[in-house]
Amino acid sequence: MRAPQPPRPDAVRPYGGQSQIYDAEYRAFDQDVDFLRERLWRRGVVGELLELGCGTGRVALPLAAAGYKVTGLDISAPMLRRARTRRLALPADKRANLRLSRQDMVRFRYRRTFGAILAPFGALTLLADAAARAACLARCRAHLAVGSPIWIDVAAALPDGPVTRSFDSSFRLPNIGHMIEKHAIQRRSEDGVAIEIEYHYRRLDATGTRELDAYIVAFRLALLDESTLIDELDAAGFDVVDLFGDWSGGPSVAGSPRCIVEAIAR
Repeated sequence: MRAPQPPRPDAVRPYGGQSQIYDAEYRAFDQDVDFLRERLWRRGVVGELLELGCGTGRVALPLAAAGYKVTGLDISAPMLRRARTRRLALPADKRANLRLSRQDMVRFRYRRTFGAILAPFGALTLLADAAARAACLARCRAHLAVGSPIWIDVAAALPDGPVTRSFDSSFRLPNIGHMIEKHAIQRRSEDGVAIEIEYHYRRLDATGTRELDAYIVAFRLALLDESTLIDELDAAGFDVVDLFGDWSGGPSVAGSPRCIVEAIAR
């Protein structure tokens, strides 16, 4: 894989700028969907679900197909356009199960409450500022009745890990066969509260020899540990009832790859 070149100013996009290739990149990833379906069943949730940061519908679509009423919100217009396109592939009797809304996680407002709220795959960490997370959780509490659950899933924070790390991956786009090369760079911020992300993408033709496009998606993610999440949920009016360390439902222990918090509104 070719080393990434310095980006042109017009080649840097915010999160969501990879919407057209996002589904191909994560097409084999559904472990968190299975986990959430199992937890929703165990909690006996029957009301409408609200998903924060729904993106292209990776989680919301299979839940809608399974019979849940789902509202997905996201701030990224490109991601939501892709989700609306994907919704058309649902059986006709399931399409109405999924509603999509362009709203900010910090200020969203609906004229109804929900049976449960989901913040999967690190959605809350897109709010790198603690005040923004507090505002988000306050909005969540306002949209849940007492006893209703919320699930927050983030990558386990490793504050003692390397300051900078990188990795490479590649995948093909279905149908047209174009190759996507990805070089990811993650840097811990100087204040230690966030991770600065750069995803360097190259789109190549089906032979992998001719470059068709190149761009960078850059954003920040909060470094959230379990105790911080518990404290922030408590301050927003939630009681934590369970903790998991992976999508198979394993316990949260030192070295667990995920920090998944299940809480209920009090």
